[in-house]
Amino acid sequence: MEQFELRKTRTVSDVLNHAFKYIREYYKSLIKIIAVYVLAPLMLGSIIFSLEMGSLFSAAFTPGDNLDSIDEFGTGVAFFSAIGLVLIANLLLYGIIYQHMFHVSKGSVPETVAEFSEGMFGKLLTLLLMAILLFIVFMIYVVFLVLLVQVSAFTLIFTIPLLIFIIIRLLLFPVALFVDEEGGFASLGRSWRLTEGYFWNTFGVYLVISIVFSILSYLLSSPLYIIGMIAGAGLGIEESESLGTIMGIFYSFSMIFQIVFLAGQSIALGLFYFNLEERKEGHSLEKQIDTLEEGLA
Repeated sequence: MEQFELRKTRTVSDVLNHAFKYIREYYKSLIKIIAVYVLAPLMLGSIIFSLEMGSLFSAAFTPGDNLDSIDEFGTGVAFFSAIGLVLIANLLLYGIIYQHMFHVSKGSVPETVAEFSEGMFGKLLTLLLMAILLFIVFMIYVVFLVLLVQVSAFTLIFTIPLLIFIIIRLLLFPVALFVDEEGGFASLGRSWRLTEGYFWNTFGVYLVISIVFSILSYLLSSPLYIIGMIAGAGLGIEESESLGTIMGIFYSFSMIFQIVFLAGQSIALGLFYFNLEERKEGHSLEKQIDTLEEGLA
């Protein structure tokens, strides 16, 4: 199989097309690693969510005061656990996608899970810590404005453009963290430098990527909801438990579709990172020049 060329300039349409091409070429290795790391927390979270949703639907559609009998604390813990497991699955997916791109950029993807995963969890921990740190900094900024500067909630809204600007400039730091194996703060600086002069380009690409993959996810999820409503319409009150189970299952499938398209979205964003890298630093051009000089020597 021909080596996928990561470092090259790409238009917005190229980023999307090459994301699907990347998936076609590497789907076997991607599926294997995703099955090892992502499938368990995703399915467990989906099952817990499905069961709780089924119980809520069953209580809501059964005559009587069944909702009053629901253990609110237990239900809250269950939903919190389900969401936490799905978030862990999402975090692992980010790590797998960008670790995969790291190996592709080096020339080949290791066959074994152990070789593939080498260094991945350290990067994931750094990614998580940096995300928490950025959130804390943002919260401190908001508290400073509200309590010390005493700005109104209306005035605080005008800081949203600044927040969007910072998010877009730092959007590529997870890719830099995995692909270039830089530290957390170095990766933030790397993203800031690469997006300098390309803010609107980055914003536009991210917006298009998000819209395209959201639409694809919606198109695949909608038939499930339609089937669920049709199935539910044929059930009476006495089958409310079955209705709850059906709706819970459809919610679980919806989560699975979302994480599948999150993978495609992450790949597209990674390709855009290499696009900016090539536009600003021209690594492939330097490699071609070096090869030409070696041939003339």
